Amino acid sequence: MNTTSAKNKEFTSSVKKLRKGVFSSADKRCNAVKSLEALGDYDAIPYLLEALEKESDEKVRNRIIQAFGFFKDPNTTETLFELVFNESADDKETILCSLDLCISDQNLGFLIDSLSSGDIDRKKLSIQYLGKINTSDSIFTLLRCINDKDREIRDLASLTLSSFEDEDVIHCVTKIIENADRYFKIRLLQLVEEIKSPVSVPLLVHILKTNDVEVRSSAKKALSTSAKKESAVFLIDSLKDENFNVKCVAIKELLALGAEIPLSSLSELLEDENEHVRSHAVKALIAVSDEESLSLLEGVSNEDPDEWVRKLAQNHILKIRNQDLKTDTDKVNREIHEATRTLSERKKAISFCPYCGKNLDMDIAPLFCPFCGEQLVTSI
Repeated sequence: MNTTSAKNKEFTSSVKKLRKGVFSSADKRCNAVKSLEALGDYDAIPYLLEALEKESDEKVRNRIIQAFGFFKDPNTTETLFELVFNESADDKETILCSLDLCISDQNLGFLIDSLSSGDIDRKKLSIQYLGKINTSDSIFTLLRCINDKDREIRDLASLTLSSFEDEDVIHCVTKIIENADRYFKIRLLQLVEEIKSPVSVPLLVHILKTNDVEVRSSAKKALSTSAKKESAVFLIDSLKDENFNVKCVAIKELLALGAEIPLSSLSELLEDENEHVRSHAVKALIAVSDEESLSLLEGVSNEDPDEWVRKLAQNHILKIRNQDLKTDTDKVNREIHEATRTLSERKKAISFCPYCGKNLDMDIAPLFCPFCGEQLVTSI
């Protein structure tokens, strides 16, 4: 008998033993499962599923469940998923181990359908396994879950999304956020804030153009955690945007990053029609604090059409002048202190000339001996 015939015979024999049920011992049925597992023939899956449905012996059921994990066949996923909620607690660990091995993108539709269940535990298990299927459809589904009415579901979906690449999640957020309602937008932006990826900066800058104050506020918060040094180039380009919110936030984030903003850009922003943009530009110039920026600030302090923008520039100029005055005063005080110290030293320095030996009965030591002309004090 050739090898193929022998395997076919063993396969048929093992299936028969499984089908006999109570007419064969539990040990024989377990051995039959073991034989099918050893043969590695995926044709055994339908027979194992059939046997599990009819089997009442816990030992045999557990052995069949283990075999599903060995075959890693996604066709067993739905059965294993249901068993999680129907079997005893002692068997759940085995079921979950096999389920982990069997889950695949082939099961995506089933998991999505399971999210419609009214049972929160089924929904939670579906979300966990969606995290194991690395496709954009999984990400889109999980993103919709963060708008669920149940806080537990939202939090679990957000946590599960962290298992995907940041860039992939941000890409999917970009695709759906435009058509989302305001509450969903805010939750999506909160997720982006948690991700903290510079990849999201272009999206967040775009969202800043919305008229919705809460959505715009969420975008600002997300931008503050997402902008990194590599975002500076994009933010500098955003200074040319027509939207004043974009320009204001771009300046703020560039300052927070410690990035150098071109003076030419700031000079243009000082001419912006919006006073908030001009005031942010003034703050950026204050951060620079060199002669050229000071010159621009002096122009703003005299010419800006808005009083509070002028005062902002004037206050900084006054602060610089006070600082310069303080520096000059400190210098004069040091010189006076040094002169006083030198004079004090001269008072105590010498009482006779070391060259001619004459007595110098004077309150302050002279620089030169009045008798021999030799220099007595070398420095003041």
